[in-house]
Amino acid sequence: MQQYQVLSRMIIDAGPDWIKLDTGQILYLDEAEIEASQPLTLHNRKRLFNAIDTGETVEISLTVYDHFLDLLPPVYMQGSRFGFREGDVDPIIHFWKSGRSYFCKQDKQ
Repeated sequence: MQQYQVLSRMIIDAGPDWIKLDTGQILYLDEAEIEASQPLTLHNRKRLFNAIDTGETVEISLTVYDHFLDLLPPVYMQGSRFGFREGDVDPIIHFWKSGRSYFCKQDKQ
């Protein structure tokens, strides 16, 4: 899986295929890079669940974080960190907040 640095906190302006960073640098992006640099949302469920299934840490939107928090009682909850699992044999998906960003990572099966 290709890794992308999320630049959203440094973006000061953007167009359909470019972003301008607070450093003044302009980056030209193709559609794949634009989509990959954004947190995953519930609008693209297939992409969201494929990313979660990799077992890698995935940046998600606040909406996804809240969705899983409200779906079932958490397996555990410690501050903004919680675990989600649908059944006893399914792997736990861990969710947490870091700064203004939200992340999840599924345990390996």
